[in-house]
Amino acid sequence: MQTYEIALEICPNHTGGRFKGKLFERACHMARVARKTTRSVAAHLGLATVSVVVAHPKVRAVRGTLEHQHSISPNAAMPIANSRDMLGRQSQIARAIVDHDKIVSRAVHLCETQHGRLYHILSAKPIRSGDLKPPSLLVGRDSVEPCVASSNLGGSTESRPTKRRTPIENRRSLVARQAFGFYLFRVVLKNSLAKIILGLALIFGARQLSLGQIAPGKFNDLIVEQIQKMPTGGRYSASRVATIRLQSAAHFESGKFFVLPDAASPSYCSGATYLVFMKTIEALRARGSLHLDYATLESLMIRGQRDGEGIWGRWNANGPGTARLFHEMDLGQNFDDFAEAQPGDFMKIFWSPEVGRAEHGHSVIYLGMEKKLGLDYVRFWSSNIPSGYGEKSVPRAKIVHAIFSRLDAPENLSRAATAPAVDRYLASLLSARSTFAEAKAKCGM
Repeated sequence: MQTYEIALEICPNHTGGRFKGKLFERACHMARVARKTTRSVAAHLGLATVSVVVAHPKVRAVRGTLEHQHSISPNAAMPIANSRDMLGRQSQIARAIVDHDKIVSRAVHLCETQHGRLYHILSAKPIRSGDLKPPSLLVGRDSVEPCVASSNLGGSTESRPTKRRTPIENRRSLVARQAFGFYLFRVVLKNSLAKIILGLALIFGARQLSLGQIAPGKFNDLIVEQIQKMPTGGRYSASRVATIRLQSAAHFESGKFFVLPDAASPSYCSGATYLVFMKTIEALRARGSLHLDYATLESLMIRGQRDGEGIWGRWNANGPGTARLFHEMDLGQNFDDFAEAQPGDFMKIFWSPEVGRAEHGHSVIYLGMEKKLGLDYVRFWSSNIPSGYGEKSVPRAKIVHAIFSRLDAPENLSRAATAPAVDRYLASLLSARSTFAEAKAKCGM
């Protein structure tokens, strides 16, 4: 039987220098020399390869000094196992190719036959040799381009003889190049012009479409005529006395309106614009363009109605009174874009964001825009503080909100007989607050 020995060495087992080392080099059996063969053990990269050392003497104690037997170990590389980076299941996600482009060649028409007459004209004209340049693009049925074929295989070069072009062919080649350049220029110019024209059409078309959303007022000129017949001055006052004077300024007798604005002095804004509205209705009746029954004409009278009650109560209410009346009875269109406004549109100005109980507003008739010291000003007519009836202009920036009402269908005043006696929204604005967004919604905007 052989005794097995433990080999201890000072050096580590492996160049990686891991957890196992040899303290000193010797064999525990002094009479024998221990050698080993490589027995590598695969391990993960995190731990160095551990070699198993077996000290196995092949000879016993010998008496001769030259008699030795040693086992020889080969210098083989240690195998390293792969890291455990695989899960129990591993999926592969397949994605569709979204962009898949191909280059497809196609023929280009060089318009050769369109310039046949030009070829003949230029062919008869002498061309100086200095004007001829080697063409890089040749178009012509009879033209031959000089060509040299070379090959470097095996270090040899071969050339093919080419046909020399005649002066006629050179002229045709030059003309073809010029014609092709003109053709490309024409195509590029055509495409560019099309894009420019399309862009301008979109810009101006959108502008016209925006303007065309509100139909031009059929009665705006007539409303402006009635303004010119109104008195000027008379002081502004929102007192009860002014309301009594307003009632006496308009009355209905023997089937005819009698509007005497001079009697409505002092006056206030909503009363002034309502008198113009009534004078417009009477002018249409006088022309025979409008026919209203007696009950409808009576409903137009000012009888001390509360806010939101009847036609006058709606017109005189806080918030969008006139616009709400126009929407409820379908008298015309309401909008808030100054670009669409026209002289003769009824207008409610909001000097602050408040609508309702705490609002600061003004009932006017729009007359247009003007420039003063480089600033935009809004012109309107109404009963204004402090002078009363007359025109006025204010900076556009001073107006927070505005609602325009354009009279289109005065015949729909006959719907007053079926409309609710009181508009609850307008009546609530005496004590409640609203918003401009709510006001627009209530007016069909």
